[in-house]
Amino acid sequence: MKVQYKNTYFDIMSFLFYHYPRDLPIQALAVFFVIACNWPIYRILRAIDPSIASDVFSIVSSIIFLFITMLVSLITFAIIVVTFSAMAFLPRLNKGILTEHKLILSDHSLVEETKFNRTEHSWEGILRVRQNRRYIFVYVSQYSAHVIPKRAFCNHHEAEMFYKNLYSLQRAASRS
Repeated sequence: MKVQYKNTYFDIMSFLFYHYPRDLPIQALAVFFVIACNWPIYRILRAIDPSIASDVFSIVSSIIFLFITMLVSLITFAIIVVTFSAMAFLPRLNKGILTEHKLILSDHSLVEETKFNRTEHSWEGILRVRQNRRYIFVYVSQYSAHVIPKRAFCNHHEAEMFYKNLYSLQRAASRS
């Protein structure tokens, strides 16, 4: 079974938007960032009124204020991550990614061919296979994957069959 496709800059950014929210180190970094940004605000709120525990309105308004600042700091973190990721995948620096790809599935391996390289991954080396509405992701390491757009297939059924085949080959290898 094989598929041919061309990745675009949008495809790579879509992978990052899929991957980053599911990645534990990125989640931990986001929590650290939010706490680091909001700890001084919390300390200032406590210093303004040490008897804050006696006033329900002050408690509620402080919680709402902290929630809003946490949300703003989380959005800021997301903007920083997206900006650096977008700069890291500039098209002129990634000719090997933003090109025509051919993936070939065999019983023993996954072979990827472009005009720049030919790579063979044994199924034991494939970490996981995932999909969303528009893409199939074949993770070859924790932070990189083959991003297969479902537009490369003639129809949804063909894409689903390809995914099921990929998934079963990867699962069979991971169990052995």
